Amino acid sequence: MGLSISPDIFTTAEDLIDEPGFTTGSGWEKLISQSAAIKVEVVSEDTLEAGKRAFLNFGHTFGHALEKVSGYGEISHGQAVFVGMVAAIYASGQLGADIDSARLEPFSALYPIDLQSLVPERGALVEAMKADKKVKEGKIRLILLKDWGQPFIHTCGSTELIEEAWSFVYEHFR
Repeated sequence: MGLSISPDIFTTAEDLIDEPGFTTGSGWEKLISQSAAIKVEVVSEDTLEAGKRAFLNFGHTFGHALEKVSGYGEISHGQAVFVGMVAAIYASGQLGADIDSARLEPFSALYPIDLQSLVPERGALVEAMKADKKVKEGKIRLILLKDWGQPFIHTCGSTELIEEAWSFVYEHFR
């Protein structure tokens, strides 16, 4: 949500990354509370996911495929979505966005993932994405970014961009 809807949330998380623990009254507790309030507001404004609520799914299409193919429980939802966000940032850049996944590097230590071991066959991930609930008329739809905090829905005419994004994250998460 911090990258797609409220970039100030992500900026605060960047500032807090070295703060230890999620203690009462910590910056993390405040950030989580603020994030939850924004999510409640977005969901209550768009109960049918016809508009802005879809943007909460940034990284989720990739992440859900990773959860499914690796076997539910082998990777947490948060880990899978983090990988998905890196993939979505890569795809956004391929479509012209001037953003870079390097901004997520400080958080990578929280998500030590070896994708090669977890899912040796990348093709299965693309197939799982084809079964995602956000697929429309057989085309995979991704939430991507024009810039930080400027999400859009991209309908993939082919799987080429998706395959490139998976190749990128496979190199990134070793």
